[in-house]
Amino acid sequence: MTINRAERKPTNLRIHVAAQQLIDALKTIPSHWALTPLQDKSPKRRGWQTEPSIPRSELTKLLQDEYWTGYGLRTGAVSGGVVAIDVDGLTTEPLLQQLSGGELPETVAWTSGKPGKRQLLYQIPTEVQEQLLDFNRSVLNEWQGYNCESGEILEFRYNRCQSALPPSRHPETGSYKWINSPTEVEVATAPQWLCDLLLQLANREQIAEQERQQNRIESDPTGDAYDIRNFAQYLDGYNPDGRRRGWATCKCPAHNGTSDDSLHIEHGTGAYKCHADCNSKTIYSAALELAIARGHQVPKDGQRQSRGDWLHSIRKQIAKAAKSCYRFDRTGTVKLEPEVQPDPVIEYEKGDRLKVWADAIKQGYKYILEQSGTGTQKSYDSGRVEPEMVGAKQIFYISEQHRNPTVDTLKSSNGWADLETKHNGLTREFRPNGETRLKRTVKGESHTIPPNCSRTGIIGTLRDKNVDGADSAAVICGTCPLREACSNSKGPGWGHLYERRNELPSPKLRLHPDSLPSPYDFDCSEIVSLWDEKGQHRITRSITVSLADLRQTFGEIAMRAPSTFKQLETLFEGLRSLLDGSTKIGLYGLSHAAVMALLPSEVTADIAAVERLLQPDLNFLNTTAQHGVDLADLPSHLRKKFSDRDPEATEKAAESIVKQWLPDLLRSLGNEGWGALNLSHEGLKITLLDTRSADIAKEAKANIFLDATLKREKLALMLGISPEEILVIRQKQSDHHNLDILQVASLGRLGMNRGNDQQQRVDAIIAHYKAQDATTKVIDFKRFTREGEGSWWVDSRGSNDFQQVKTLILGGIPCRNLGELEAEFTVLHGRAPKGGTEAIRRAMRCKNSLPSGVQPYFESEESADPEFREFVRQAILADIKQAIGRLRAHLRPDEQLRVIILGDFALDIPVTLIKASDITPEAATKEERTITAIKRAVATLKEQGKKITQQAIAELVGVTQGYISRFRELLQTLLNPNSKSNNSEAPPPTAEMAVVTDEAIAASSDYKQVLETIDEVFYEWLNPAQWGQFWQQLRADTQIRILEVLSLSLSPSEMRLLLPST
Repeated sequence: MTINRAERKPTNLRIHVAAQQLIDALKTIPSHWALTPLQDKSPKRRGWQTEPSIPRSELTKLLQDEYWTGYGLRTGAVSGGVVAIDVDGLTTEPLLQQLSGGELPETVAWTSGKPGKRQLLYQIPTEVQEQLLDFNRSVLNEWQGYNCESGEILEFRYNRCQSALPPSRHPETGSYKWINSPTEVEVATAPQWLCDLLLQLANREQIAEQERQQNRIESDPTGDAYDIRNFAQYLDGYNPDGRRRGWATCKCPAHNGTSDDSLHIEHGTGAYKCHADCNSKTIYSAALELAIARGHQVPKDGQRQSRGDWLHSIRKQIAKAAKSCYRFDRTGTVKLEPEVQPDPVIEYEKGDRLKVWADAIKQGYKYILEQSGTGTQKSYDSGRVEPEMVGAKQIFYISEQHRNPTVDTLKSSNGWADLETKHNGLTREFRPNGETRLKRTVKGESHTIPPNCSRTGIIGTLRDKNVDGADSAAVICGTCPLREACSNSKGPGWGHLYERRNELPSPKLRLHPDSLPSPYDFDCSEIVSLWDEKGQHRITRSITVSLADLRQTFGEIAMRAPSTFKQLETLFEGLRSLLDGSTKIGLYGLSHAAVMALLPSEVTADIAAVERLLQPDLNFLNTTAQHGVDLADLPSHLRKKFSDRDPEATEKAAESIVKQWLPDLLRSLGNEGWGALNLSHEGLKITLLDTRSADIAKEAKANIFLDATLKREKLALMLGISPEEILVIRQKQSDHHNLDILQVASLGRLGMNRGNDQQQRVDAIIAHYKAQDATTKVIDFKRFTREGEGSWWVDSRGSNDFQQVKTLILGGIPCRNLGELEAEFTVLHGRAPKGGTEAIRRAMRCKNSLPSGVQPYFESEESADPEFREFVRQAILADIKQAIGRLRAHLRPDEQLRVIILGDFALDIPVTLIKASDITPEAATKEERTITAIKRAVATLKEQGKKITQQAIAELVGVTQGYISRFRELLQTLLNPNSKSNNSEAPPPTAEMAVVTDEAIAASSDYKQVLETIDEVFYEWLNPAQWGQFWQQLRADTQIRILEVLSLSLSPSEMRLLLPST
């Protein structure tokens, strides 16, 4: 006799007691909470996610059955809009703190009893609930660079979710326990950060689901006994209404875990995944074996009845490629990002620049931002300025390329002196236009101009150690054995002081920003400074702390001041865990917010005392002190005998001096915005604002900042002043009708980490334009440049190297390191950027008509902080506009010029937008080539008035149907990226073979000749293991022609399947 489980009575006293405890505890659970019975924390009732709330009387009866061991709170709208935050592991707690900023109001909470695991319950406000109707759950295991340990997650449970409540049984700890029960505290209202995060996650899930639906090709499993959907019901715990709509769940037969929903199977496609990351082949084999053992019938011949998986895979790729590569047609709630308003500016006529400058200074303007466009002769006019024109005693032209003036008016022949920095020798480097310029030598290079200082080694080491005044005369020159010679003459290894003494008083002086005299030692009140490309000048300084630096610093403190070490011990432990490799930092490291969350928020140590404690002893620079004699007291001929000890002093400094990082870190921890922290595999980087240039500018009579792309607001931040103190001027702009700006999209952003396929497409576009114009030049990231080409940030601004070029290609979108930009933003704005990202749409200014249905905007994932993302965007736009200006179009009105920008990015200037594949077939994506080939084949059939039938195809090609069908395997191999041939290690065919094939296919006059060539090459010259490698060697037009013919080996229904729907 079979006994219904509902009729069974408990026979075990322990089980009976546990059930009674659960029933008694129901009285403490708020009545409006919807509960569902559990069996070892797992819900077993079919359709529990959507069923009406179970009355407590019915739940009490269920609990009297020994099968049920607890109950779970059904979160979301069904319980009045509560959300449960599941903190699942020790390393998820810092993630929660980072997200919340410590704002976690006391609320109902409970735990399983396992270390680091708890759940918090919050009430979602009514107005927010309306926006979360379709939100179920979301899981986070990283945020802003912080990564949890593998398997540890932060989960947000809302609709269609449940959380086991105390005192439900837990299979490992015995039972769940309250931290704050609902009888002790009320469920707190969700703080604003949590509401914002849930809305962001809900939007992200909605967009992701839309993409999944767009990319998913529904398939019908009917008649295919080998489709997992047709035998999933034989698997343990099978539930057709799983945790997500459109997915069934069951126990994974591969690892035989305890969870009944570890294996998810999608109804529409048959896709499946185990949440324990079991191998897909292992899952399928185990599931099929178990299903057959339990009665599932399969065909005797063992052959699958469906069309091949590869065909559906190719169809998915084509469907994805058929959508816009620009992400134009993406739907969702994202709005267009508004454009930034330009600075208020005063415009003047061409030729009036010097008069406008003089008038502005006479009127008392101390800060003048000269925004005239690139190539409007700002440098030329700077060279024409005389001190008396602006009521000054001296004119400083401050440039990072001070020793390489680009115009005659700034050269010595026009009265300009150049103040050289300390260096270890100068050499000449070749420029893209074939000319040369001076630069500092690097290790291994011979110098053209000998060193002017013998202590550059020790200077570099002291800078690395962050020693204050590392290259000042007070620290370096006073103890130098060559001080007397250096002050009075020039020679190999000395002469810097002599040069500086002679050149610094010059009425017109070119110099590097780092060579500027200190306003404390030099009267700057009668100087007018012309700052060239101010936007590129360094405004931060950084210190990188390694594990060795940490140990050296705290070892020194522990030895000399144990009480101070005790105050810093907690900080030391936190830093050690960051630097010893025990903290997972991911590929891009940890951001400022993530690092701050992992370090103690309060440190009581006296910073000034720590600074004094770590102050370095630099007496070793006095190389005769060990003999009881001060070097400065020796005669000059004796001091010179100690001149070769710089390497020895450098080595000693590297070993003995404690890096001066701790005081700045302590200030950064205690003062928001003082410093920016970033943890990478190189160590902990502390970035600080360098105010030296700003201090000097404040002491000058006036400052004119020459930068076509620098914004007033950023300059104000750099100088520490109000934007209203800055006068913005600009020469009236003329239209560049002789300049065409083309943007090639569908290539991606083309950053530093672009893939091989992307670079091949870029190379094809460059080759196309160079074939049209042999003088074409390229500016790209340094790792991709060839000899004679330019690099971003080296040749893309402040250079005249391309003023004779007619076609200039800009490769990739020049975004600086985001960690560096974040650090710069933090110290300038006094706060770190808000965490997270969101999808942003930006309108483009297209001069041409776009393809039908394509919207004129780019969409990208950017920072959720509006101010920071605009900070990054303006930096990118500035670099692109500076590069465009290298052609000097307005100075060449009779020449037709063009700039081709490669990369997907919405510019704020008019462009002609073109797709890469429209320039040359070689720049088409693999999917585009497939689409083109199939469309050509079908178009040919339609032109002849024939329907797509196998007979019609055979007649078109001029061979038998059987002959065509033999090429099916070849087509499958060439289209399927997972084919063994495409991943083969077989020796590649010769390049000559590809050239011959390209020529033969191009010469074929009809389909039959193409097919005969394919037959000979692939079946006689090559073995199947070489097909994939050989395919990559062929030209794009050859590939398209071959695919066009091979696609005719498909059946009519298969060809229709592969036809793009858009």
